[in-house]
Amino acid sequence: MSRKVNADYSVDEVRKAFKVFSNSAPDGYIRVADLEKALQTYGKEKLSDEEAKNLCSQIETNSEGLFNYADYVNLMLNQ
Repeated sequence: MSRKVNADYSVDEVRKAFKVFSNSAPDGYIRVADLEKALQTYGKEKLSDEEAKNLCSQIETNSEGLFNYADYVNLMLNQ
């Protein structure tokens, strides 16, 4: 999941973008299904169903199938 990250966005802006799609998931987390839907629906490069599933299959989730986007954003933007 490491396409080129646009350094023009702050950590807070990227977290807020994830939060928009996280629905009722706990703060800092997003359900994989919600992330797949967002990847297929929004942005310049919309992914196909297969591409979104393939990409999301590569991320680590907790036992409830939630992706910790807060940690991911910190890792990617605080290098």
